[in-house]
Amino acid sequence: MKYLILTLIFTITSAHAQLTKGLEVLSGDPSPVVKCEDCADDPSCPQNLMRDVLNGPLTFMGRDLLPGSDQNRSCVFRGPTAYVIYTNCMGSKREAAATDIKVIPFTGGMISFYIENSSQVNTPISTMTRAQYDSTWRVSIQPTPVTGQLNMDGIKDYLRTASTRMGGGCYVGNSMGAQDMSHRGNCYGGYQNQAWMSQAVDFWQNPGAQWPQTLQRLRTTVNGSY
Repeated sequence: MKYLILTLIFTITSAHAQLTKGLEVLSGDPSPVVKCEDCADDPSCPQNLMRDVLNGPLTFMGRDLLPGSDQNRSCVFRGPTAYVIYTNCMGSKREAAATDIKVIPFTGGMISFYIENSSQVNTPISTMTRAQYDSTWRVSIQPTPVTGQLNMDGIKDYLRTASTRMGGGCYVGNSMGAQDMSHRGNCYGGYQNQAWMSQAVDFWQNPGAQWPQTLQRLRTTVNGSY
């Protein structure tokens, strides 16, 4: 009887250990990009935009000086569900010290991804992981609507409108605060979008392994476009 009881205790303990290990594996899996369950239905969700850029065809629309990009030319692409603007599309095709990507879903709004590392870091951003960002890493949204299909002139008009429109927006990540994991983001100008903010905070903290893959794919596409 004593032997049966000890065997039962050992079996239960082993099962509990295996279950705990399984849960740890699931919770520690780096593949989930965004935890928010309603992300699948949100075209402005950073995870969905990243998936489209990574997997969908990108048609080159042109390279030009765009409003808000100073003297740095930008490459513009049309994806399956959004326009993708890659700023700092340099004539030398060298990767700039800062990566500035704007994505404009066909349904409207503009989501921006901005990365800038300190001058001590010489590694190209497209080859780095989130943990290596040491200066500025920011994800933001502006709810500027899109009217019809946009060509290059339409993209310029859209960016001019976005820069002057007093419609507010939301962002996650402060300048020089890439390593401040306590940041929860802010909305301004009377605009509130808590569902997007929840998605963006999760993405900002842990964009997952697909994020550097997306940046690398963009770099390859940019280099082969002009």
